[in-house]
Amino acid sequence: MPAIQRSKAVASAVAVVVLAGIGIAMYRDSNDDAGVFPDKDYEFGEVVHRDLLIRRVSPLGAVVVTKVDSVVRPGRAGKIHLRFDTRNWRGAATQLANVYTADDSIRPAATLRLRGIVVLPLQLSPHDRLYFFTATGEPERRDVELINHQPRPLKILSVTSDNPAFSVAHRAVENGRRYRVSVALDPRTPVGRHQGRVIVRTDNPAYAAVPIVVSAFVDERISTMPKRIDFSTIPLEAVGRPVIGDKQVLVKKHRGTDFQVLRVSTDLAFLEVTAKPHKQGESVMVMIRIQKQRARRGPIQGTLTIETNDPAFPQLKVPITGNLV
Repeated sequence: MPAIQRSKAVASAVAVVVLAGIGIAMYRDSNDDAGVFPDKDYEFGEVVHRDLLIRRVSPLGAVVVTKVDSVVRPGRAGKIHLRFDTRNWRGAATQLANVYTADDSIRPAATLRLRGIVVLPLQLSPHDRLYFFTATGEPERRDVELINHQPRPLKILSVTSDNPAFSVAHRAVENGRRYRVSVALDPRTPVGRHQGRVIVRTDNPAYAAVPIVVSAFVDERISTMPKRIDFSTIPLEAVGRPVIGDKQVLVKKHRGTDFQVLRVSTDLAFLEVTAKPHKQGESVMVMIRIQKQRARRGPIQGTLTIETNDPAFPQLKVPITGNLV
């Protein structure tokens, strides 16, 4: 009979079952594929059943511990109750809590992770705002889904826009549960910034009017960024330093494929201007640099002229301002 062996069962934290373990030794004969057991009887000795003691639970983030089964009996399960306040949370969430037991000296803390996605009872997906960045004459459309997470089915009564630049339509993806709202920007919308609100009216009194904020920035088909070159106030002696006295202007054709800048010039003699391709067939970068040896103190007032191969926009003019002191 083998000597008596003593072992202690080790339990893990949180909903834990503590059980004694039994070990059985099996040997394989090198000349035989079958398993053979040299000893038919195996004495596993004494196994000590002991309680698992949870010393403390330390929550991280927005988690609060509400209840802990601090003593877990052998063969039983214990529970740790965590509460995550989702009132000010939207989207994916991961929250943590560390569990420390009486055996921390030999076993590190266990980390619990709460993962999920927090959604509203009535959700606009992917966002409750729509943005348009486009050029004049280009039709644009954005879609948003209205998702009903409530038990009661939902019906859309109407969808309206307070700005005629934005037209609206809707259709059911899954009646009572999911609806797609489409917002289209009128291609005749003039250059500039435009704002609007789309209101989705439903048959649920708690969500009678669901707003969607809509913004649009419409530019010319060929445009510059920035619209104005401002050197601000520069000490003349600082002009030669890196970056100071240098500006860049991006010239871009919306959805261009063969766009070119043919020539760049300025009416200010102390400025050097050059152009180089930025994105082939679509955009060009124009560099403007103050030449210190030709510059004089005083206000900067002039124009950058950009000539292109586009017959509708053969020439662009960008104001130049600033002050050399």
